[in-house]
Amino acid sequence: RPTVTDTTEMCMSATLYNALDSAGFKGAVMDGRPWVMGWRESSHLYTYGDDGPYACPIESKQTSGRGRRAPAKLAATGEYQKAPYLLTRHLELSDDVGYRFSNTGWSGFPLYAATYADWIARTWGDFLFLGWDFETFGEHHRQDSGIFEFMRALPGELAQHGVQTLTPGEVIAKFGAPTSTHHLPLPIYPTTWAGSGGMEFFLGNSAQQTILQLMSHVYGMARLTENPDLLDLAIWLAQSDNLHLIQWFGRSGPEAEVSAYFTPREWWDLGPDRIIHEQQQVYINTLRAMEPYLPARMARREPHKPPTKSPRRKREEAAEVEVRKPHHNLGNNSVQYRLQKHPV
Repeated sequence: RPTVTDTTEMCMSATLYNALDSAGFKGAVMDGRPWVMGWRESSHLYTYGDDGPYACPIESKQTSGRGRRAPAKLAATGEYQKAPYLLTRHLELSDDVGYRFSNTGWSGFPLYAATYADWIARTWGDFLFLGWDFETFGEHHRQDSGIFEFMRALPGELAQHGVQTLTPGEVIAKFGAPTSTHHLPLPIYPTTWAGSGGMEFFLGNSAQQTILQLMSHVYGMARLTENPDLLDLAIWLAQSDNLHLIQWFGRSGPEAEVSAYFTPREWWDLGPDRIIHEQQQVYINTLRAMEPYLPARMARREPHKPPTKSPRRKREEAAEVEVRKPHHNLGNNSVQYRLQKHPV
């Protein structure tokens, strides 16, 4: 199974990291935002896991240590010997291609593959992690911008500059020694590679915050129904795109324009306020539709059946004991016994 993972929009926080650690992942990727990296360079391998304070014993009768995920059992498997590694995306070099490639007002325009490979080769550090959206190639930068020719030429230029390309797993294998990794403090509030790098991309306005609450209600209702199909539906409704596509609400500027691009074109006939109302109504209707599937409600709809009684015995004298009475046979001197039944 995969051992290195990404999250939606490269979201990362202390809580997300701990969840990925508990799930058994060996590495994850995140954006190298300055407000998270601080003085650190994104060209090194990092971890977060075990540099904090150690856990003190908790004296409690409820703490048995016998569960499936008890520390002793996890240690015995050997799967948790190292905390997950973090590969941080190089923000500047990634955005040179992701956002500035076709910007005629940029000082680096036009960007050639040889120039970009030289920038990469001269960057200090162990490795560079570059990341782009798929729509970078052909949508953000059209075919006539030269983006496809640039990408076709880039591998050869990197090789000429002595740059080797590796997968994330290969980077971890090569630079994962304790002397090559560094501690990166992670924030509680998640960082992303979207927009300004925070959760404002998803929760920057009241409409998004309301949808997030409704997502939580739908997921909780689905859990209460104990129906796997309804739980699957709730997970689909919890997609981050359902928050992203209304980022424009109450805002203006380039980010709002990008968000409006993802809103279905047919919706705009409703107007902004009606769009928000109809989206909220989807979740409200889903909540109402799930209520009949609650186990308690389904149990009350079942026809009432009186408790069954045990069948009565055909004869009252069924419970009997056997006693033995002596009987003298006149034909011989022996004593014989005759069985006789008496009702209890």
